[in-house]
Amino acid sequence: MYRLHVVIPIGVSSPGTPIPEFLLNGIESLKEQTLDDILITVAADENISDECKQVLKDTGVNVEWFPEYSYFTKEGIWGKIFRCWEKYDSQYVSFLHYDDLWESNKALNQISFIEENNLDGCWSKVFLINDNNEITSGDSMRINELSANSVGYLIPWMCHSTIIKKDIILNCGILKYREKWNCDFEWLYTVFLHKIKNLKKCEEAIFLWRQHESQVSHAQGINMKEENDHVKEQRELVGYSFNKTMEDSRYVMENINLEQIKKLYK
Repeated sequence: MYRLHVVIPIGVSSPGTPIPEFLLNGIESLKEQTLDDILITVAADENISDECKQVLKDTGVNVEWFPEYSYFTKEGIWGKIFRCWEKYDSQYVSFLHYDDLWESNKALNQISFIEENNLDGCWSKVFLINDNNEITSGDSMRINELSANSVGYLIPWMCHSTIIKKDIILNCGILKYREKWNCDFEWLYTVFLHKIKNLKKCEEAIFLWRQHESQVSHAQGINMKEENDHVKEQRELVGYSFNKTMEDSRYVMENINLEQIKKLYK
């Protein structure tokens, strides 16, 4: 059993992505972690560029291959993350977008914090970085503890920086929505962290969130106009239309009882 399993999902969300240099930076930031026994898995679509495939070969990371154009399937990139988590034995799990970075002590500090405080998981500080890996902000993760007031808000920095016990996240009920969560996963994941409840912020760990010109958030990608030829082509290839995506999104929103979760904090 691995101590921690981190999954990096990659696919061609827009022409020219993933950017090989950023992918290499992201993988290296995980390989430089001071925590022992980390499994790094790249969940890669088969149609990524030859340059990205060479990065995967050169870094020697574990690779799980998925069909091309999976970005716009019903499960999206998030399904790839969970399928990789399910496949390998680990105590803790997390994920990393290919263009973001972890500070070298992030994994060790967060897992130590979880175990010292008898938690199920925790998130970290979040600093913004630019194309040159330069920090451009102070700590942007302002929430230290979960509360009724934060239930139902999209807090992507929280879910992206969280390390959590594998059994807890796999058995919390979120997988009920895996066929419909494509464009709402970050919101849904944050909601289920509130449902799990036993999480806090670790002030000794740092997540680095990259902002760059080629950046496209998953929600933005899903909602691109149909006249975008790249998006239209992918939707046609996977047979998952924009209208069906929005229908599934409405289902997710209408079937989550936020008021019931808020009662956990009273």
